[in-house]
Amino acid sequence: MDSSEPDPSRRPQYRSGAVARMVRMPVTTLRVWERRYQLTQAALSPSGQRLYSAADLQRLALIKARPEAAVWWIRMESLNLASRPSGARFRNDGPSYADLARFAPPPVRTPHPPTALYMGRLEAARGVDLAIAAMARVRARLPQARLLVLGDGEPAYRQRLQLQVQALQLADAVQLLGPVPHARLPRWLREADVGIAAFRLSEQGRYAMPLKVAEYMAAGVPVVCTAGSAAAGWVQRTGAGLASPFEADALADAILQLLQDPQRHAAARQAGLAAAQDLAWPQVTERMWQLMQPAA
Repeated sequence: MDSSEPDPSRRPQYRSGAVARMVRMPVTTLRVWERRYQLTQAALSPSGQRLYSAADLQRLALIKARPEAAVWWIRMESLNLASRPSGARFRNDGPSYADLARFAPPPVRTPHPPTALYMGRLEAARGVDLAIAAMARVRARLPQARLLVLGDGEPAYRQRLQLQVQALQLADAVQLLGPVPHARLPRWLREADVGIAAFRLSEQGRYAMPLKVAEYMAAGVPVVCTAGSAAAGWVQRTGAGLASPFEADALADAILQLLQDPQRHAAARQAGLAAAQDLAWPQVTERMWQLMQPAA
């Protein structure tokens, strides 16, 4: 093929419904992935239909088969865009990829009581109220335990969480710290023993790979994820934490297993640190390019 000819694999030709059928996912999930991971660059037909290329289709199939590759893709694409004068794709509160070097734990940890931590958006689908309910059960067996909640969300949901803390008499155990700049997250992770990544298993949530999971692991914080999710599969494969049903009792049990068993906690911590090294930039680029090469 003449190098001046356009690559046919990048020619927009598939409508969103056809792509969704081929990769076996709802169109709504396809749109979420497009926004979250910037995996595709759909073109518009003259009639306004979104059209995807064969390369787009290959990337989507890859992420569905290997959800952890979403983290690699975000790092590669974010840094690539950031190198362009007009194209940085960063939020105001921090980078849109996991800056693993920033989250590396210090040689000496900050003394603190047994601590579970959630960081991210405050909304019901993310299970923040579930984590608070679980903390009431944790405190019944480990009275000095606490929960740190970092993030912001809808005012009505924030108020609901505040009322829940009061109703459960957890004012001394649960700290709703509000939004925290991305650069300050490592400071709080140094006081964490368990990182919570719970969320409802919707069609979208089932394939979710929250960046907080990679950041917990990079900080040496064992993770508790919702069982049945892609994130939980990654955590279980690496040994970096536990999977728990989306229920308060089950989440409390998982948190307690990590807080009360020093050997299990140490093993999960070391496994997470080791797995996070696979996300170092040289390994990320090499692996991603290998995965993205078309089959011979």
